[in-house]
Amino acid sequence: MRILFTSTQGEGHIRPILPYAKVLAARGHDVLVAAPEVCAPIVEKAGLNFAHFDKITPEQFREIWGPHMGVRGEDMFAVAIPQMFAGPTVRATMPKLRETVQAFQPDLIVRESVEYAGLVLAREFGIPHARVNVHNCGVEAVVNGCAGRPLDGFFAGFGHAEKGEDVVWNETALTVFPVSFDGDAKAGEGNPPLRVRTDVTAGIPETDWHPKGERPLIYVTFGTVAAGLGGKGSMFPMALEAVADVDAEVLMTVGPSFDIADLVTIPDNATVRNFVPQAAVFPHASLMLCHGGSGSLMGGFASGVPQVIAPLFADQFDNAARAEAAGLGLAASDPPTAEEMATLIGRVLASSEIAKASREIAAEIAAQVSIEDAVSRLEQLV
Repeated sequence: MRILFTSTQGEGHIRPILPYAKVLAARGHDVLVAAPEVCAPIVEKAGLNFAHFDKITPEQFREIWGPHMGVRGEDMFAVAIPQMFAGPTVRATMPKLRETVQAFQPDLIVRESVEYAGLVLAREFGIPHARVNVHNCGVEAVVNGCAGRPLDGFFAGFGHAEKGEDVVWNETALTVFPVSFDGDAKAGEGNPPLRVRTDVTAGIPETDWHPKGERPLIYVTFGTVAAGLGGKGSMFPMALEAVADVDAEVLMTVGPSFDIADLVTIPDNATVRNFVPQAAVFPHASLMLCHGGSGSLMGGFASGVPQVIAPLFADQFDNAARAEAAGLGLAASDPPTAEEMATLIGRVLASSEIAKASREIAAEIAAQVSIEDAVSRLEQLV
């Protein structure tokens, strides 16, 4: 069968759909991934076919988001989803994506959860569809509610009477978050998401970084975009200051766009790299200091790694609060300080309760549905 995956830009959006696409392609299906052009290298490196579509312009982004800089939590999603992702982005995406749908004629469309043009076209052409959640279920509930009204408008354009929010909630949904983390959230009445195992041990890539192994390892990462977000690059020297006096080995990754030479001081216990595959680090880490992005967060939890979370934007604040509430780590203030992060690191490293909870959530994630079974569920939709 022919299966089309759709995603907005950003590694936190495109990467969650790739494991499903790769398994389907390995089963002999004709798989195509459609996304903005910036995603092409990631998709092609995964060995998948790529088709690009347009996105809103930087000028449109500034016009929409400029008045709302600094907005947090549900207020942020109340602006970003209807005014950007489910509105202007759909209008920008639709022309080229429609051409792709008409040429490829997919039997199934699988979208990441804030890519809505794929959903609109699936309903227009009567194609089965599913979504891969890129947030925890609590945030997804907020997002789904905010998307309903703009989707109603698109559906009305081709005579579709069903409400947008109902369509979203009735989709087959896949998530990597375990019940103990977000099971209190609305997740689809009678249609709960399929909770899929995060396999952090499969296909660990080769790397020239190796831990010394003499002391506990602290892994510091703030994702792939922090360096380009205004003053967010200041997190790197702050984090190095926080770990400088900790009796531990430290690995900090800063992403491909940050020049390590800009760091004035790197303490003796720290190694700084632009990139090291996370899967190669997690088996050795005793603690992760991170921003709470879903990919890093879940990779750490699946490996049983306790966390100190200093959220920067989007769903990271909710992730940090949930992680602390579940006893899996501690959340820093907004904005954090080096002194605070150092204190939290010491508390987490010393906590047997956090270590135990982290081992338990790793076991819970390991017991979730395999990606092979999840892909079989997708096949059954056709």
